Amino acid sequence: MKLLSFVTQSIGRKIISAFTATLVLMMALAWISYSSIGELRSTSHWVSHTHEVLGQLERVSSELKDAETGQRGYLITGEDRYLEPYNSARTSAEEAVANLRDLTSDNPAQQKRIDELTPLIDAKFAELQETIDLRRTEGFEASREVVLSDRGKATMDDIRTILDEMVAEEQALLESREAKSADMASWVFSLIALLSVLALVVSVVVGVILTRSISGPVGKLSEAATRMKNGDYDATVEVDTNDEISTLAESFNQMVGQIKNAIQEAEAQEKQAQEAQD
Repeated sequence: MKLLSFVTQSIGRKIISAFTATLVLMMALAWISYSSIGELRSTSHWVSHTHEVLGQLERVSSELKDAETGQRGYLITGEDRYLEPYNSARTSAEEAVANLRDLTSDNPAQQKRIDELTPLIDAKFAELQETIDLRRTEGFEASREVVLSDRGKATMDDIRTILDEMVAEEQALLESREAKSADMASWVFSLIALLSVLALVVSVVVGVILTRSISGPVGKLSEAATRMKNGDYDATVEVDTNDEISTLAESFNQMVGQIKNAIQEAEAQEKQAQEAQD
């Protein structure tokens, strides 16, 4: 029914309808592509987010190692310049933990681990500061006794355990999110390719229908005109459209009919004249 309606439209309306159909399809393709790319961007964001969490976890571990390095250097030498890594590490570690709390705000399990991690880090820095203060006030042996108590080692082991658990969870999330991101990318590219092919096919089909609805009747009209030129006055054009070409075809048919009638009348008059002479 819709195809019949298209066929019976005027040429101008046919062109507008074809253009509108193609435009709507292109807009649909653009909207679907935009939405799909938005989903892909979202999955990529979570992959990046997980990498950021892993980076902050590595930062906490690295800063604690730097703090221990600075402490050992000072305990051995008594030189304040060896405390520079310790002093900067403390501030940086606290900042990294704050970042972790913010980055994992959507993950209750990681938030619980951070709640356990924070007092342990405070305890570790308190132990390091205690040995530094003892080295400064009472000498190397006093600070050495605290180190040999393994209190700091036990705290550090607990910290590593929690950090390892957090890393393991983030690695699992990363694997899942990377797989989802790869699947989404593949789906988006396949969808865009499919829709592009569909848009091309529809455009070609619309173009063919539009061309046939115009060139077909024009061809019939041209053929009939050639036949009439060659003396075939029975040549008429049958056009099932309702456009300017059908109007032209009707006028052509009327013209052919009038010419045919005129010729028939002339032949009849000529015949009568010959009979009268006989």
